[in-house]
Amino acid sequence: MKYYILSIFFTFFIFSNAQSILNSRSPETFRINDSINIVKTLDGTNQSGDKPINYIDVSEKDIAWSKLVWEIIDLNEEANKVFKVDTNFSFTGRKSLYKSLLRGMELSKINEVYEDDQFRVKLDHNKLLQKNKVRVLSEDGKKWQNANPGGLIPDSYYDEYEIDNEQVSRFKILGMWYIDKRIGQLKYRLLGICPMGPDINVLAETGEKDYVDLFWVWYANARETLHLFKAFNDDNSSSKVSYDDMLLGRKFSSLIYKIENKEDNTLSRIYKEDKDSQIEAALRFKEELIKIEGRLWVN
Repeated sequence: MKYYILSIFFTFFIFSNAQSILNSRSPETFRINDSINIVKTLDGTNQSGDKPINYIDVSEKDIAWSKLVWEIIDLNEEANKVFKVDTNFSFTGRKSLYKSLLRGMELSKINEVYEDDQFRVKLDHNKLLQKNKVRVLSEDGKKWQNANPGGLIPDSYYDEYEIDNEQVSRFKILGMWYIDKRIGQLKYRLLGICPMGPDINVLAETGEKDYVDLFWVWYANARETLHLFKAFNDDNSSSKVSYDDMLLGRKFSSLIYKIENKEDNTLSRIYKEDKDSQIEAALRFKEELIKIEGRLWVN
């Protein structure tokens, strides 16, 4: 029995090592872990046991305290740039967080997509993908149209605009901090995520890039997709961590812009655009969390 168990262990060990680039006999062999195969896993043509850890159900009676918190993750900050990395190099290719969400939507694995953070108005994710692109008649095209009334305008006279990865440099997230009195711990549960980018129609008309919420995704519906896509590790490419792990583990820098309150106001509205007061309120909340966790340890 002992030798049987050992043989299973070594077989698994050899198989695991066989997946390394060092042991690959061809580029195709190595690409078993590339984004192409991630897509195959998402659309069901590949079988994968690589699943995110399930959320633990929490009973309402076990929640001693809770607070909803909205935050902004600025991808221009050094700590958050990993979410923006998007490369096509076959060996270290990575999809950005935004592109990973789009891929999940394209394959209908992410379909809990909503208009705003109230999660009431559901959006057709296929139509939403189409809305990311717009084609408008250029100035030269308008001149051609005036000179050729009723004629079929050539494609070359249209300008195409698309919200791409470079234009999405912020994300909003909604989560809940809560005390699970059953285990006596302060916990965090991520509920929603929203990429921010320019309004495509305003961008096409004026060239301005004022940030708006593009769409909100109910996070639990995106976990399977974001678990498969791995973040780029600049220090050690052999150490891979998924976007799901990074977001749930709060491995990012963020700014709180709203804390649950009876008027449902953002901090900017409460403090009348006084940025210093907004920052102070956010810091007070973080200090409150530390005190709450400290009291749990004492008790």
